[in-house]
Amino acid sequence: MTGQLDGTVQQVMREANVPGVTVGLWTPHQGTYIRSFGVADKSRGWPMSPDLYTRIGSETKRSP
Repeated sequence: MTGQLDGTVQQVMREANVPGVTVGLWTPHQGTYIRSFGVADKSRGWPMSPDLYTRIGSETKRSP
């Protein structure tokens, strides 16, 4: 199951041109899935990491 999730996340990253992402899923009675993919800093090539401190901004808002 984790291999399928890994592949799906990487496919969406390519399609959306996202350089890095951390994904966390917590499912009762089925476990936890926490993975990071890609880079946190494109110019330096620093990898994403589940313990990376990232400030969340308003990326999900759209202008009318």
